[in-house]
Amino acid sequence: MKKILLPLIIFISITGKAQKTDSLIKGTHTLKKSWLTDSSKIVINNLSLNILNGHGESVEVKFTIYSDIKSWNYLIWHHHNNDEMDAVQDIADDISNEAQQSLKNILSFQPFKKEFITIQNGTATCNYKMMGKNGYGNDIETSQEVSVNIVKNF
Repeated sequence: MKKILLPLIIFISITGKAQKTDSLIKGTHTLKKSWLTDSSKIVINNLSLNILNGHGESVEVKFTIYSDIKSWNYLIWHHHNNDEMDAVQDIADDISNEAQQSLKNILSFQPFKKEFITIQNGTATCNYKMMGKNGYGNDIETSQEVSVNIVKNF
């Protein structure tokens, strides 16, 4: 009885979740995504990407991406030959460059280790948090609201 009950409990707990996971979209690089229950939005958690800081050194940043399915499909299938990793890296690079340009001293740009991107209606938006030097040369924590039109960039 115990041998039957344990697998049954595990099966029920796995199938009873509010999200389903999909990583089987065609392409050379696919990402592990969670689909919300209504299947109109996807979430990619803790995706590690390399971003260049102000001195041109590569820094690992973990991105969490929320996207509506229409914008995601446009981004992947129309512009990147189904290569999800390439598409997300381009968006992250564009957003990081925009944030870096907002600093007085762009060489002092140091991104935080965790960023959140929302892709909705063809626009990628991020409240980008970073460290940079102010006009007096002191390191400060700052943030910049950055929006990138994914339709125009590709």
